[in-house]
Parts: sequence; C-alpha cells; structure tokens
Amino acid sequence: MAGRINYQQLTWLYQNAPPYKNTNEYPYAHRNHRHKYFIPVEVNGKIQFNVHYGWGSEEERYSMAEFEQFAYSLNKRQRDRYFYNEGSEKIPYMAKWLTKHAPFGIVRDDNTIEIICEYMGQGDRMIISEQLGISAYFMQEASSGGVIFTDGYAQHRRKLKRPAFKGMRFNIDTGELHESSRYKIDVKVVDKKKSNQLMKEHVDKLSMIKMFYNSTDENTLIADMTDAVKQNDPTYFDNSNLNHLEKARQLWNVDPVVSSYFYVLGYYIGNAYWAIKYNSSINPPKQIFKQLLPKLRKDLKGNADVFNRQTYWDFDNNYPSAKWGLEITDMQGNPIKQIRG
Repeated sequence: MAGRINYQQLTWLYQNAPPYKNTNEYPYAHRNHRHKYFIPVEVNGKIQFNVHYGWGSEEERYSMAEFEQFAYSLNKRQRDRYFYNEGSEKIPYMAKWLTKHAPFGIVRDDNTIEIICEYMGQGDRMIISEQLGISAYFMQEASSGGVIFTDGYAQHRRKLKRPAFKGMRFNIDTGELHESSRYKIDVKVVDKKKSNQLMKEHVDKLSMIKMFYNSTDENTLIADMTDAVKQNDPTYFDNSNLNHLEKARQLWNVDPVVSSYFYVLGYYIGNAYWAIKYNSSINPPKQIFKQLLPKLRKDLKGNADVFNRQTYWDFDNNYPSAKWGLEITDMQGNPIKQIRG
C-alpha cells in the first residue's frame, strides 16, 4: 500500500497490514518495495516509528595515495565498487558505499519526523521527499553547505530554505519546524575592502608565478616539480600521504613558485600529480596557471581575516549562498553538522 509517511498513515498500516515474514518491519510503500519499511518502537508508553529507506549507507573515503596502496590487490568486481569524487576543496578521492541497517527518521505521535541520518544520497533525498508528501523537499546544494530543505530549485524563487541536519524535527503535514530544532546560521561574507588589501599584499608573488608558468615548458615544469617534491617530501614516491595544500601554505612566503607546485598537486590540476609520479604527460603550463589562479586567490582569502558574518535565524526561513562557509548552532550555542549529500 502506497502512502505518505505520517503518524496516522503509519499507525493504520501497523494495525492493519502484516509485517514482513519473521520481522517487525512493515511496508510504508508498495509491499514489493522491500527496502521501504518502518519499525514500531514503544518509548515511554507511546508508539513511535523508525522509518527506513534501503538499509542505510555510509561513504567510506580514501585519498588517491591511500587508494593506490591497496588498489592492485583488488579484483575487477571489488574495484568496481569504488568511485571517483571530489571534496569541498575540489580534492579528488576514491570512495565506496558501506551498507548499514539504520533508519533515516523517527515519526512521533505529534506527527513530527526527526531526521537522524548524517548522509542523504540522491535516491535517499528523492524517496524521503516523495514519501513525506509536503510541498518542500531535500536537495544537495554545495553553495549552501550541503543538503537543504527547500521549496524551489531556483534560488530567487525560494520562500523556504533550511539547512538539513541530524536531529532536525518538523511537522510532516505543514513543514513547521519543531521548537527543539531551532537554529542560528552565521554566513561568512567577504569584506571587499579587506579582500582587496590582501590581494595587494600578494600581487608580487602572483605576478612571479604567472611569469614563470608563461615562460616555461612541460618538460621543465615536470623536472622542477619533481625536484621540489623530492626536496620537501623525500618519501613522496613511496606513497607518502603528504598534505600538499598544507605544504603549499607553509612555503608561500618562502618560495611562491615552489609553493604553487604543491597547490597544483593538492588540487590535482593539469595531470601534474600523475606526471611526476608515473612520468605521464602534463597539461601546458599556461593552462595550468589559468586553472590555478582562482584556487590560489580563494585559498589566500579563505585562510585570512577578510570576512564579516551575517546572522540568520530559523524563523527567517531562508539564507543566502555560503560560498565561503557557514556555521550552524542550536539555541545553546552547540555546533550543528549539516547533512552531507
């Protein structure tokens, strides 16, 4: 039997529909959809429903260097379980999904649902939004910090946008936030005056890097980068897990050009990582610099005091894009972690 996830509907199913054989698991959608089920649980004399989609999943991540250490020992079927992805700083990694038997939400007798998962994949978001049946839905939006709960794809048309987080509780019929889930958002916003001053302080270093990349060739660049890596991380070619971006920041005021090499490696620009590790080809230096420059500027700003904070509350029902990050706290000032997607 198909229907919305709400307390009345789940109670009816609990009282009238048989559970799956040898379990206390009841279907909330079509009975053939074995991965869509709920489990009734008694708490303080009241029945609440733990609602599942699938059997839960969790992303297990490995850096490219970590993956290389064991990839050779995997057969094709095992390797196919891994996929390539990029993190928030566009740093590549390999990952696979781990299956876990865990609910995504708890439906209580006041007809609220509390979201208790830390990750929502595309399928999770679609099914959860569809089964809740209200006029808003969950979607992933990197510029807003992760998974959000919104009433529209187009930002300029939204009347509702909330960060989705573990512990978020709201009324299933109206979408109204429960008192226990109130929050505050501090969005980091660039102060243009401070930002312009920062870029003036680094203009000579950026000009030096530009001049180098515009005047060198692929072979020279590979040779220079290889020498720089050997000098700063002698164990690199033995699968070192060096944090390239951290090394780049350490070298910025010492040798900007060498620092730029580690930024290129850290952001996996221009095939440089593979070029120096496996002697493969590298992209033209001018092209590499073109890709590097905006990431350099962003990293310099991101690690400097060039931001102001704008505060938004849950009753604002909306908040702007947060390109430079945001902080979510509850009413007691405790940090809240936004759901990943």
